[in-house]
Amino acid sequence: MSASETASGTPHALRRLRKAQGLRLEDVAERAGCNKRSVSEIELGRRVPSIELASRLAAAVGRSPSEVFGEPNRCACGCGELTFSTFVRHHWRPDDVGPDS
Repeated sequence: MSASETASGTPHALRRLRKAQGLRLEDVAERAGCNKRSVSEIELGRRVPSIELASRLAAAVGRSPSEVFGEPNRCACGCGELTFSTFVRHHWRPDDVGPDS
């Protein structure tokens, strides 16, 4: 299983959509107003984007947040597959909001 897949092998939507459009991490980061490390960590399930950043990332690939983050996403803590809204409720902490959120 690659790092961009969920435990069930379902590709992460952001990465899949980015690659389908031939976009680099840098392209999506520039469009979303964040850095490429943030995009990478979100794609890998190591970071949860704020609702605002999730909206900007979805717009960067021409989709709605639910289209991008509504699919199952791999959770780095091992809690299983969750929709984006459930993932945020489960993992959000006030200190997650950073300068590029």
